[in-house]
Amino acid sequence: MSTLVYTTLAQGNGTYHPLVTAPVAVVYDAIIGNTVAITRYVDQAVTEAEAGLPEGQRVELQIRGWDIPGYGSVGSQVSSYINSQWRAGKLKDLLTGEKPLAWPEYPNQVAWYESGSDTLIMRWRKGQPFIVWFIGFVILGLGVLYLLSKIAPGWFGGNTYQYTLSKAAGVASSTPGAQPAPTGMPLWEKVLLIGGGIVLVGGGLWFAAELKLREAGANKSYQEIIVER
Repeated sequence: MSTLVYTTLAQGNGTYHPLVTAPVAVVYDAIIGNTVAITRYVDQAVTEAEAGLPEGQRVELQIRGWDIPGYGSVGSQVSSYINSQWRAGKLKDLLTGEKPLAWPEYPNQVAWYESGSDTLIMRWRKGQPFIVWFIGFVILGLGVLYLLSKIAPGWFGGNTYQYTLSKAAGVASSTPGAQPAPTGMPLWEKVLLIGGGIVLVGGGLWFAAELKLREAGANKSYQEIIVER
């Protein structure tokens, strides 16, 4: 069989064309279940790149950078969450009900995590603007970690993430192994156990920053936060 040929459509990182930019309140809404809230803040260049593809085109989104200093990697758990939600029919366009189709070479999953390169890979066929829903479910998969990262900026991951959106043509020459199920305590439970202490620390950092802004007479009627990983 021939090998797939990839063409880059869009790329960036946490500070250059970030995937998502949103106020803290919107991030919170996404975490508690309002996925639509976060999808409105996905980078327009990325959504337009997918929208310009023909129906059925193989699309791939790679996001690198899932190792959290002092916590460990969450990439495998996020990919497992995305696959479980997709298999349950919950990862879909909430307006049309359309579910993203998997690549024909890999019919049983849409997400992988490669620990060697610390990269989350998501693959689907072009239909509705599915990239916004994939990114929304990435955030839901990370759960409380995302909210904590907004309370204490810089805590989540330390270094910025990198992403690449590509299209692929041809036929895959090999099939990646099945996504292993995460072992041990689920990510949500771990975060809830340690969340109290982190919220206290994060809240103190946030309060200190707010105090400095007040002293400087800054206008805080609206603050935009870059959502990283």
